[in-house]
Amino acid sequence: MLIIEIAVAGKIKIEKQGSQGLILKDRGDLDGAMALHKEQERICREPGIPQSLVYSLTNQAILLNDELDRPREALPLAEEAYQTSKNHNYVNEEEWVKGILERIRSRL
Repeated sequence: MLIIEIAVAGKIKIEKQGSQGLILKDRGDLDGAMALHKEQERICREPGIPQSLVYSLTNQAILLNDELDRPREALPLAEEAYQTSKNHNYVNEEEWVKGILERIRSRL
């Protein structure tokens, strides 16, 4: 019971960080948004939360590609997100990330 509660609390924290990162991006605080997405990535890698990792990596890739004009840095993040979603059979995420990958590759 305690383990499940901790896992749920951790997932809520991860989701909040991702949402806060998107809010900061919308407000123009790109550095703050990137910092939150990187922290979300770190948290997701430690206990192995692959679905949240996909979102974190993809949000970082979008920020780098679309807002900071750094598609070369965005590409490996999007590729990892795509592979992770594919490995875990996250069909919706896989299609979403595939579109992001195509957008990034078109800029290289």
